[in-house]
Amino acid sequence: MTVRSTWTEPSPRRRSLTALLGAALAATLLALGAATPASAASTVLTVSGPSSINVGASATLSLTFSKGGKKATGKVTLEARESGGSWTPVQKVSVTKGKAKVKVAPKRSTSYRITRGSKVSKAFKVKVAQSWLGFTVSPSQVDAGSTVQGKIVLTRKGKRSSGFVYLEEKVGKTWRAVPDGKVKVPSSGVLYVDLSPSSPTTTYRAVRGKLVSKTRSVKVADWLGLELDAKRVATSKDSVKGTVTWFSKARPAKGTVKLQEKVGDAKWRTVQKVEVKDGKGSFSVVPETTRSYRVFVGDLRSPKRKVTVDVVIPASFTIHGSGWGHGLGMSQYGAYAMALAGRSVSEILTHYYTDTAVEQMSFPTGTASADQLSVQLIGPSPDAKTSVDVTVKDGGWRLQNADNKTVAVETKGSKITFKVESGKVAAYVNSASKPSETDSKLRLHWEGTRYYKSGSSAKTYVKVAGAHGSYRHGRLEITVKNGKLNIVNNLLLNTEYLYGIAEMPSSWGEKGPASLQAQAIAARNYAASKFFDSTGKPRTIDSACRCHLVDDTRDQNFTGWDKENEGTNAKFGKLWKKAVDATNSDGGATGKVLRYVGSNTSFKGKLVTAYYSSSSGGGTLNSEDAWASVVPYIRSVEDPWSLEKASGNPNIAWTATFTQSQARSFFNLPDVVSITVSRYYAGGGVAELSATSSQGVTKKVSGKADSMRTGLNAAASGYVKSAFIKSFEPVGVY
Repeated sequence: MTVRSTWTEPSPRRRSLTALLGAALAATLLALGAATPASAASTVLTVSGPSSINVGASATLSLTFSKGGKKATGKVTLEARESGGSWTPVQKVSVTKGKAKVKVAPKRSTSYRITRGSKVSKAFKVKVAQSWLGFTVSPSQVDAGSTVQGKIVLTRKGKRSSGFVYLEEKVGKTWRAVPDGKVKVPSSGVLYVDLSPSSPTTTYRAVRGKLVSKTRSVKVADWLGLELDAKRVATSKDSVKGTVTWFSKARPAKGTVKLQEKVGDAKWRTVQKVEVKDGKGSFSVVPETTRSYRVFVGDLRSPKRKVTVDVVIPASFTIHGSGWGHGLGMSQYGAYAMALAGRSVSEILTHYYTDTAVEQMSFPTGTASADQLSVQLIGPSPDAKTSVDVTVKDGGWRLQNADNKTVAVETKGSKITFKVESGKVAAYVNSASKPSETDSKLRLHWEGTRYYKSGSSAKTYVKVAGAHGSYRHGRLEITVKNGKLNIVNNLLLNTEYLYGIAEMPSSWGEKGPASLQAQAIAARNYAASKFFDSTGKPRTIDSACRCHLVDDTRDQNFTGWDKENEGTNAKFGKLWKKAVDATNSDGGATGKVLRYVGSNTSFKGKLVTAYYSSSSGGGTLNSEDAWASVVPYIRSVEDPWSLEKASGNPNIAWTATFTQSQARSFFNLPDVVSITVSRYYAGGGVAELSATSSQGVTKKVSGKADSMRTGLNAAASGYVKSAFIKSFEPVGVY
């Protein structure tokens, strides 16, 4: 309660006529609504402040000083008088612009006034209570479940005193004691207590008999908390336990809250729901990578908690590489890029095959069995067939037995089924119930070949079920090997065989014919190295396959008539055939080949076994780095041509997948955190891989470049196209 006192200077007892007239005029003006200057010369002094305080406390008095109706500046004297006493000066107080404040601490009830000269304010009395009970709380706003501190001050007869005090809280309109609310204040007169608010707004007071403190209110906010048992974990496999605390309406809550996680600058993502009972809930998570967590319900959000993961174990690795194939000898895409750049056939070949020269060589052109290159189309491995359908298209055919006796003839296309029966070959024509012939060896001839010149203009060819292509030239020879059918195509190497080599896109002949011609020579060299012995004479066929080579990439991809007849009206096939013919002469009696002309006497003057592959990673490999033996003409050379965009090479860059489980198995580690290429061969082929586990253990796998490629292929999900591996990029978290 604040009381304000005012003193006004009295008017003189005698007034002059002028004064009376002035008063009358002022009254008239007042009646008309005008202000009067009657108090213009008056001086006003006032004292105000709290009308009562507790003993030991202080009171701030407010002083005013005005003169002539205006706020004045000057000094006044503060005087005090206790009950029954006289006025005593307390202090001089400077008043600025009509106002001043002064603090007093009376020990008993006291009156105060201010004076200035003869002017005196009205007295203002401050009553001082000698016995009182003080109570405060701090803070005035807390989260639910938290405590506040209450301070009790007990004063009796002007002195701090001990005694029992009761703490109460207001419930509705009723005051009730708080639990354990009877407390004893020590002789110091001051006691601190902890209080637990039980409602959204809890009001407290302290009581001792007739002494009652002021009331104090505490606001309680709903609260959601989150604590984790670890701020840091060793690896992405380790789990973290979390505890949720939830208070609603000042009481432990029950219900479901949502757990969210945030990785880096990404958005918060809900990962699970957490059940809370009696204000508590728990959960377990595997952070995998460094991230933050929080829980929320409604508008409540807990503080975020960060977990740092020292070592992340990837879910997989992306293998980044370049090129396709073993990387030895000529790069086919590289050869095309060189041809586009104007390089000659000789320049292409001698670049990829070290210390070599292009020369002419003689080839047989007759029909003698010894002069035929035997190409296996179907073999006991990997085909393992006991029945194969062969279909003759667009013309007649004949079948001969082991004694070269014709046992079946047709003037039009037919289907012949060859079967293994009692260790021999049986031939069934057009699904006949009985074989036309059964013998140790059968040969199939068709019209338009060197073996069957019937005079027909039809371009007869055969299809062999399960083989890579169709066949226009030569003949088929069918035998039994290891209880399985063995079918070979007998051909002239220099023409008929080369016409069917499908190792390079024929369309390249439109812009880079030198690349096709280089391929024709390389293919001729490869086949010739299998066909001719060291004296230059045709070899006896390999008894294991009754062939010189097979029709797939174990040797060279041979598709026969499919290649030669490729495109509408054989548009592309003609380009390839033209390239082959450009490298031979004399009706196929001679052809261009590569010979080694270097200093190694073991190889000097010999035919080059012209290994080649699709493309490299920017450099080719030494033979001994990819396989085993040192071959002087298979040396590592720079191959920027493989990486030329103009080549159209789709494998300038490729990727493959290596899962965590595959990596663990490959390196024999409990887990794999990182993989690096720790050593390369000349040309860029991988020589050694190093893997490190989450425990810091490193293991290495090394080998020949091509065995590293095949080993990774056997282990990895994706296809590892070459040994030119650049990196292993970790992906995801295991």
